[in-house]
Amino acid sequence: MKKFTFTNALCSLLIGWVLVTVVTVDAEAQRRRRRSYYSSAEMMYSVGAVGVFPRYTDDLFKNFSEEYFGLTFSPRLNLMMGREQSLSMALYLSLLTGKYPDEEGNEQNLAYELPFVINFNFGAGATHDASNPFGGFFGLGYQFSNLNLIDPRESTFDLDPNSPTGLRITNLKQMEGFYFNGGFRFFIGSGTGNIHLFLVSTGIKDLRTFGVRFMYTFGNGSSYRR
Repeated sequence: MKKFTFTNALCSLLIGWVLVTVVTVDAEAQRRRRRSYYSSAEMMYSVGAVGVFPRYTDDLFKNFSEEYFGLTFSPRLNLMMGREQSLSMALYLSLLTGKYPDEEGNEQNLAYELPFVINFNFGAGATHDASNPFGGFFGLGYQFSNLNLIDPRESTFDLDPNSPTGLRITNLKQMEGFYFNGGFRFFIGSGTGNIHLFLVSTGIKDLRTFGVRFMYTFGNGSSYRR
């Protein structure tokens, strides 16, 4: 009887040890997969068009409101969080056309716009493996630009006979500041279409600067879905 009881106990211990080992190995494998997935990263690239629309709320300066249009190239580094979502760092390298003044009174027509943004992405376009046909994103960052804007409270206009316009404008502010954006994504062929809406906080009290981008992201669309 004692021998039988000892044998049963030994078998139970052996079975328990095997189960614990299997569960531990499986849990460790899952942890490794999660660590590998969460720590991985990938690059994505987009091209498209952009429109920027600074608008003055002061009636005296509404005539200085202009529209700026251009092309954008955007490299994006995804820091993986899951198949259908990611945290990313993106640059939007844009070349804009449109009229703006310099401090010599000359009219300029070309400018750059360079926002650096951290976004949370979900659904389509969030990662190369995302399978949802629709998605979106939102985030914030900081924009750099050499495009000059008039500050109704600080910019001054002085007569200058040597200026092409007869005026010299001082204390211009560049279109720089905190950048807020959000938008939608959807599969188009082998890539993803993007609609970006954004605001730039330039620090100019009587100015609202907003814009829109239409972009195409390469290599993560419906033809890659399994």
